Amino acid sequence: MIRVLFLFALAAGISLMAVTFAHAQDAPPLSSPPSSTADESVPAAAPNPTPAPPTTPAVTKHVAAPTPAPVDLPVLTTPKNVNEVIDANDLIIQSFPAQRVSGGDIIHDSSQIIGLAARRPLQAGQPIRLIDLKKEELVQRGSDVSLTFRNGSLEITAMGKALENGSLGDVIKITNVGTNRTVDAKVTGPNQAQVVE
Repeated sequence: MIRVLFLFALAAGISLMAVTFAHAQDAPPLSSPPSSTADESVPAAAPNPTPAPPTTPAVTKHVAAPTPAPVDLPVLTTPKNVNEVIDANDLIIQSFPAQRVSGGDIIHDSSQIIGLAARRPLQAGQPIRLIDLKKEELVQRGSDVSLTFRNGSLEITAMGKALENGSLGDVIKITNVGTNRTVDAKVTGPNQAQVVE
């Protein structure tokens, strides 16, 4: 009887161990907890910046300035010497580049030239400046002058000697040859003057 019980218990123990071993084989393995050290040591990758669009270089445009129109000016047809008077037949109109005649004293109107005399030798075909001209000298220094004195209806004429050059309207000094007296006289024409008081 005792032997039977022993064999039964032995057989039961073997079965229990077999069941326990089988259960252990079927159970899932234990996983180790995730390590945070590896994650903390690797920095997060920075996002790639968006590339800027290519820029187009600025283009400078050079605009040519318009060419000024030519200027028409009166010029001499023939040269003039000092003190020679200019009349209308001595002038023609000629065109010049605007850059060449930008001076403010260049004469543009023929009426400003006619009747005046050359202050210096002047060439033909060249622009004429105000400084190039002077009033015609109707009386030359040292020349004989018809000197007139008027007092109301009384008029006396005498010969005089010019002490200065004079143009029309200029007041110059003239010596009365008869009295040797020097008077002031206004030029009224070629070698003519009237005594002024």
